This record gives sequence, structure tokens and C-alpha cells, in this order.
Amino acid sequence: MWRLRTHPRWGIDFVNRSIELIRNSRRSATDLQRLRAALQVDREHAADATQVREMIRRTAPELDSLGDALPRTRQELYAFLSLIVAILTLVIMAIQSGSEPKIEIH
Repeated sequence: MWRLRTHPRWGIDFVNRSIELIRNSRRSATDLQRLRAALQVDREHAADATQVREMIRRTAPELDSLGDALPRTRQELYAFLSLIVAILTLVIMAIQSGSEPKIEIH
């Protein structure tokens, strides 16, 4: 079982919706790894919200609503990207192990 702490601004509902959206996207582990890597590169290269949103639309159009939820400030954007990368990592691990992720949110 994995534990995620939520950012006070986004809350448990946002995290739960993100997990369900990613899990239900029917993307392969490879596709999700590609998205995760792209998000990490965007974070490392100080991309702004518009650049990240466009990358999500190009890489995984069915996850477009993640791009719509992006915060406007850089600090919150990078915290958001870290959270989404963590969620992607958990879902990828579950896909690769053939099980459903049991994620506890606090």
C-alpha cells in the first residue's frame, strides 16, 4: 500500500480524480512512462503552465483535463507536477505488476 499526502490547495478529491483518470485512460505502462518523463523534463526545464498543458495534450490527449487543472504560479505548478508524477509512478507500478493500486490518501 502506498501513501500520498495531498497539497492543501488541491485536496483528496483532486488526487482521487487524478488517480481514476489516469487508471481509466487505458494507456499502457510505456505510454504513462513517456508522459511521466515528459512532465519531469518540463519541471526540470522550468516550463510554464501553457507549455505543460500543450505537452499533455500532445502526449496523452485523453488526460487533457489534467492540463486544465494546472496552477498558475510556478511554485504550485511544480508541486502539482510532482504529485502527478507520483500518481503516474504508482499506476505504472500497478500495471506492471498486474494489480490494482491500493493508494491511501492523507
